[in-house]
Amino acid sequence: MNQIIFYFFFLLFVKRKKNIFLFFSKNAGGFSNLIENSNYFWEVVHMSS
Repeated sequence: MNQIIFYFFFLLFVKRKKNIFLFFSKNAGGFSNLIENSNYFWEVVHMSS
């Protein structure tokens, strides 16, 4: 469930590409584990890029 929630949560920031890097740079420590453990995250990254 956490990965699904994070998936949609990230999609909200895809539309705001200007704020994505700034957002994750501020919360890099908190989201580091989610990013490393979430396959959905990387799938979205490859799809959006």
